[in-house]
Amino acid sequence: MRLHTLSFIGSCSPYAYGLGGNPKTGRREYGSSGLCLPVPNPVFGRCRMESDYCKVVDNQRSTDSNRQTVISFTCNNGYSDGRNGAYGVASDAFFYGHLTGRFHQEKYNFRALSWTPRMVVHYGSCYDNAFWDGRDMYFGDGCSTFYPLVSQDVIAHELAHGITSTNSNLVYR
Repeated sequence: MRLHTLSFIGSCSPYAYGLGGNPKTGRREYGSSGLCLPVPNPVFGRCRMESDYCKVVDNQRSTDSNRQTVISFTCNNGYSDGRNGAYGVASDAFFYGHLTGRFHQEKYNFRALSWTPRMVVHYGSCYDNAFWDGRDMYFGDGCSTFYPLVSQDVIAHELAHGITSTNSNLVYR
């Protein structure tokens, strides 16, 4: 089973629009291209970037690790957060975070983490990295070397740190 076979292809219900990608990977339109953002039940036309597998928080270029507010947006318009050449950072993080968590559940009957991790986007200013802090994932917007670090492989890598730290009894220093 390939990971992309778990993509949300077809009719998106409930509907949520979003942009993703960058000039190197290509522009993606979630909602209109059959790639669906897995939003839970919208309330009065507002969607939240939260699913059974992840929740996305916009750190607004801060390095504060205490932000908890899950991104909320008008479902039809999407969340506008293009940075450093990327078209939509939070939408990509949400799509790939959910997809990766769902992959573990469906392929291995294994919930990656016993809690729903935060995916903190727009961490720091000109931050060319991503990291796992023992509970959540943080993603920089890149600077001169990288686009925002919310690609499928980076998200799966950071989630793997979480799986390892939770299940291996290794001590991260």
